[in-house]
Amino acid sequence: MEPHATLADLLETAATRRPAATALRTLRGGVETRETVAGLRRIARSWACGLVAMGVAPGDRVAIIAETRMEWLVADAAVLLAGAVSVPIDTFATRSDIAFMLDDSGVKIAFAAGPFELERLLAGCAERGGGEDGAACLEKVIVFEAEQQRERPDRKGRRRLLLAEVVDPEGGRVLSPAALAEQGRTVADAELERRRATLPSDAIATLVYTAGTTGRPKGTLLSHKALLHQVAALDEALGLRADDCILLGLPLAYAFARIVAWVAVGRGIELAMPQRGLFGAGELQRLQPSIVPAVPRQLEALAHDLERSIHGFGKVRRRLLDWAVGVGIESSQVRLQGGQTQGLLGLRGLVADRLVHRRLHDAVGGRVRMLISGGAPLSRDLAEWYHAVGFELLEGYGLTETCACATLNRPGEARLGTVGKPLRGVELRIAEDGEVLVRGPNLMSGYHGAEQATRDALDDDGWLHSGDIGELDSHGYLRITDRKKDILLTASGKAVAPQNVESHLEASDFVDSALVYGDGKPYLTALLILDESAIKRFCAERDIAYTSFAEISQHPAIYRLIERVIEERNRSLASYETVKKFAILDRQLSVEDGDLTPTLKLRRQALIRKYGRLLGSFYEEGF
Repeated sequence: MEPHATLADLLETAATRRPAATALRTLRGGVETRETVAGLRRIARSWACGLVAMGVAPGDRVAIIAETRMEWLVADAAVLLAGAVSVPIDTFATRSDIAFMLDDSGVKIAFAAGPFELERLLAGCAERGGGEDGAACLEKVIVFEAEQQRERPDRKGRRRLLLAEVVDPEGGRVLSPAALAEQGRTVADAELERRRATLPSDAIATLVYTAGTTGRPKGTLLSHKALLHQVAALDEALGLRADDCILLGLPLAYAFARIVAWVAVGRGIELAMPQRGLFGAGELQRLQPSIVPAVPRQLEALAHDLERSIHGFGKVRRRLLDWAVGVGIESSQVRLQGGQTQGLLGLRGLVADRLVHRRLHDAVGGRVRMLISGGAPLSRDLAEWYHAVGFELLEGYGLTETCACATLNRPGEARLGTVGKPLRGVELRIAEDGEVLVRGPNLMSGYHGAEQATRDALDDDGWLHSGDIGELDSHGYLRITDRKKDILLTASGKAVAPQNVESHLEASDFVDSALVYGDGKPYLTALLILDESAIKRFCAERDIAYTSFAEISQHPAIYRLIERVIEERNRSLASYETVKKFAILDRQLSVEDGDLTPTLKLRRQALIRKYGRLLGSFYEEGF
């Protein structure tokens, strides 16, 4: 990929070189729509002219709150073409976080998917002090659709919401995309060209707020130069082909999703967006991608989806799947050590591939050649499962502060249990206390309005202090072991990495998530969330009536099952790492309830606050 000064240049070059290539494929209401690279640029330019007509100047901040959809990417491109700075806001952000982001960034104009997102924006404005209608906060909001339908009801029990129920559509503050483009007719294309020609490469392209796993989000400033380096480095690492199709089921508010999207635009290859970000075998079957970036929870759900497609045919097929996965694990271990499967193992592998593995590949469209995992730690068991059934799963590592991706396992060179080697131009170093330090052209310019936080993160030699604990093997592959801030010190002074223990517990088929607690305490305890599909199978095999997730999680037989799981898991842990007491939560964790970040990582401190009384009771006499 040739060098460019800004992301706007990247779009212009792509539209000139491959104008008729399909840039976007989307599923909406079961109907697939397509847009070419030239079409993407045309719409984005018309919206950019509309922003200029509304007074958006270079460097101004424009917010985007929407699920992953074509209009999100068009809005992002329009903001960049206008020389402005995009501020993505996750659709599940709390009202207080929205208020903080709007206030901190100084946003006056925003894009919103529909009435539900508009309502959230206005609620944030009201909390910020912009009045009930947000008039003193947001000047204009461009709303993609005037009526929204949701699969699940919101907190008010609504599945359908009209624009008129949120704001007066004739008031002039809310515009449709068509009205935005119409306003832009008064702005000459030459103005966009002038802005593009004078925008320096080190100008800020986007202000992305961190997930806030431990506190208030920080606004990360990412420049055009840093993002373009990342786009080129990821393109090089993946070895993309002209006929590739990338499935984007990640939220575009997530930095890695944005990088992936711009890689696809820059290369002129297809970017497929499933309806409302759904990520199941059905969506993959319909869109037939070749590359699938995901977070571990999405990969877990997809694996369960694929297993159910086999389990649905009865016990014989289920045993066949278990046998085929076992053969695949034996074969993959040989391949990972540089060998070739031969003899009886090779024959068994051919049978397993023909009877099971090919069916699983066909269930996701038959074209998937690589899965990319990031955003949270990937369990070894899950990685081995995918490798065993013939999928190449590449785990990477990065932060918002590194433009998402700093390291990645390359195709054909993956080492399970690691997050790969640094991307081109990126340096790694392990500090004396085990912290991973990163340096390179992909780093942030700093935190917005937070000089001290910037100095704490970036030292005088240009090293970013990641806050993660890790180690490099003799071949330069990085392994992340824990978060520096999350390390627990028990009352006896033993240091414990909770994520290691949590991953160990989550390796059980019956445990979906675990939160380990015990900082300053005499022993470790845990909150556990059940894996619903595994528990349903357990109940069916033992004729236990499954009524609801909440009720079954408190069933005595389930408690005894998890008790045995804990005992078994504890056997392979050091004594100070073992879990002495636990509780099973009667609900699943969600982004909406503030339990998980948009990338589905535990909001550790939020959960500890929410269940503080329960966690405290573990250390009381008589528990």
